[in-house]
Amino acid sequence: YDADAIFTGSAVVADGAGPDGVGPGILIIYPAIGPVCWISRPEICDCCGVSLAHAVPANYRMDPLLHNFTKPAYNPVIRVNMARDPSAPWQTPHGEWRLRTFDSMVFGAAS
Repeated sequence: YDADAIFTGSAVVADGAGPDGVGPGILIIYPAIGPVCWISRPEICDCCGVSLAHAVPANYRMDPLLHNFTKPAYNPVIRVNMARDPSAPWQTPHGEWRLRTFDSMVFGAAS
């Protein structure tokens, strides 16, 4: 999903994103171009697509300056055409996470 290019993104500190899913941690959301196949629906596979992906620090304790990030297996998190320049994600009072792209499209997720 990001084999061909990675573009501008954003980062946010979020509760529950820390080591082992506990405490605050950093989430990075970035647009990427590359082959896209969905983990939950492997029959949907495009040769090339634009998606929004997610990365987290690989090891908070061994990398205090956060040079190394890992990409969870459930990527891409959003697959759409032209999903560029995502804003920093925010959480609504109801717990839904949202972000806005360059063209003012708003995307949301339940968790």
